[in-house]
Amino acid sequence: MGSGSNKVSAGERPHTLTTINNIFPYTQVAREIGEAQGWDEPTIQALTVRMLEAITSQRPRLLTRGRLTGLPNGEPSEVVLHLVHPEDVNEWLKGQGLGYRWVSPTALAAPMVDAVEPSKPWLTIDTQDPAPVQPWYTPARYFARQLVKGDSKLLLKRPLLADKVSQSLAKVGIYKRGGRLPPESTTVLKAFANVSLG
Repeated sequence: MGSGSNKVSAGERPHTLTTINNIFPYTQVAREIGEAQGWDEPTIQALTVRMLEAITSQRPRLLTRGRLTGLPNGEPSEVVLHLVHPEDVNEWLKGQGLGYRWVSPTALAAPMVDAVEPSKPWLTIDTQDPAPVQPWYTPARYFARQLVKGDSKLLLKRPLLADKVSQSLAKVGIYKRGGRLPPESTTVLKAFANVSLG
């Protein structure tokens, strides 16, 4: 994989690298998180690509660090290994609205249910769900399940369910990129793929 490429070979196992500064290749981190969560290979690869995009783009950016110094790199990383520190990874995961964390460099990641504000249960990730592609997927799935509990017929009326979820997202201030409008119902449906809602 050359610099500037966002392609990650399926099934590729990353280099296992431990440094004195507690930093690791992002590919190793993604795999450790995925294996701890029990994800399949495509889901692990999706997180790997997402991390690489965050590392190599201007905003939002997952911070990388120098192998010898452990100090943050000042510019978007163009180094193939893209070394990351646990605190930086977890800060990025939190910023993405993801409910799991890279618990330790020894590869244990677990849902951070206790880290979610009690007043915002929609931010708690369901560990049975596939990894959320967008930060609002987790709250969308939460509201969908709550709506289905109140009316199980919505399971057979997914477009209507998605419309109601979109309204619920707007009520708690969750919007798509741009920060003005909630995800449209047709987009919300994507959050329900391969997910049990009731």
